[in-house]
Amino acid sequence: MGARLLNDQLCTHELVSLTSWGEIRLSLPWDTTSRADGLIEQLTYWCQQPLTFVAASQERDDADDAVQGVVADVRLAPVGTRLTLPMALLQSEPPPVSMQGAAIRWRPLTFHVTVSSLEEACVEPAHVHENGMVLLPEAFQSPWVVQLQTSEQSCTLWGHLHLNAGLIDLLPSEVDMDAALQRRVHLSSGAWHVHLARPLVLDLPVAMGWIKGVRAVPVDYSCDQSAQSEFGLSALLRHSQRDVQLNGMVVPVMLGAALSVR
Repeated sequence: MGARLLNDQLCTHELVSLTSWGEIRLSLPWDTTSRADGLIEQLTYWCQQPLTFVAASQERDDADDAVQGVVADVRLAPVGTRLTLPMALLQSEPPPVSMQGAAIRWRPLTFHVTVSSLEEACVEPAHVHENGMVLLPEAFQSPWVVQLQTSEQSCTLWGHLHLNAGLIDLLPSEVDMDAALQRRVHLSSGAWHVHLARPLVLDLPVAMGWIKGVRAVPVDYSCDQSAQSEFGLSALLRHSQRDVQLNGMVVPVMLGAALSVR
């Protein structure tokens, strides 16, 4: 019985089609290709170009610029059919409504959040010892703009961090790109960077903005065991050139925030 189940899992049919954004791949049960017409029709409508799927010569390793999903609606394709799409397609156009909801279980995206960038002169030796504290200039600006970046560097989001509320308001994709570019340059130019210690895991529809009105995502608060009255966000202070990493907490200070080194 176990051998038959294993053999059923291995008997899949790999299809691939080239598009303007890259490869689209489908992995279907071996004898159910004809039942994927609904999915192929929706993909064709999404890409606004004819798609010709042919048997893939070899399986593709997980790509940095790809997004994966599993079909959960038999009207599209056999349940369990896997599809791999180029991230560039998702960033270019939203998918048809039939592919945005529960019909496909999309793999979540993991983002690393950068909340501040500090020049070398801003971080003095006293700041980087235990219980040291360094102010975060961005926190005193309104709004506090932070960057969310996937580890593959293929997807970048921007948001407003509300420290006291413990959430990030994601900005729409049509955010002022000039302002975003200036912010990106600033965050990458500093000698020290402050990142949230816990990555932010977002459902793909939320990250891509497909669900209208759902743009506020929570971030995890932490409590310092040595000071129960203090609360904030666990963070890491990293130097861009030296192999230095310090643990800390982003805590409210006056009308802004600071990194408290632990």
